[in-house]
Amino acid sequence: QGACPDGWHIPTRQEWLDLADELGGLPVAGGKLKEMGDDFWNDGNVGATNSTGFSARGAGEKAGAYESGKYQFFKEAALFWSSTQSGSNTTYYYGVTSEEEKLWQINFNKDYYYSIRCIENETVGFNDSEELKMEVFPNPAQDVVTVKFNLNLKPSSIQLYNSLGQLVPIEYSLNKNLLN
Repeated sequence: QGACPDGWHIPTRQEWLDLADELGGLPVAGGKLKEMGDDFWNDGNVGATNSTGFSARGAGEKAGAYESGKYQFFKEAALFWSSTQSGSNTTYYYGVTSEEEKLWQINFNKDYYYSIRCIENETVGFNDSEELKMEVFPNPAQDVVTVKFNLNLKPSSIQLYNSLGQLVPIEYSLNKNLLN
């Protein structure tokens, strides 16, 4: 990705869906993300409360090449990329419009230009008495890397990102504490 500063990333599809769930679901989450008023939205700005402080503004989009790259939907929509691809040339994105309070989930051509919102990477916390030791091999890695760690806690999930901020599919064994 390279669009976010160190320690931050473009949210995945799941992170957008988790946010929507936290806000009451896709049908109402958009209003809680939109900046109130009509400085950055068309008159009406339905359902906008900005109760999250997200302050989405109707920046619109720059269309893809097959639409001559025109800029459109200014003050009508705020559209944000996710880092999750839905096909070889398509990616999930999320949007809000001035006409409703819904948060839209759409998968569409990567040829378009949308806004991004970087979120801070989560860090794993441990008690002072606990120590996490990890081995990564081979180093440097080619296509496969193994991460071996000792950890008394059993994590409910593990996500691994590559240096481009892309989610890497992993196999995880709780019994062996091995990541492949």
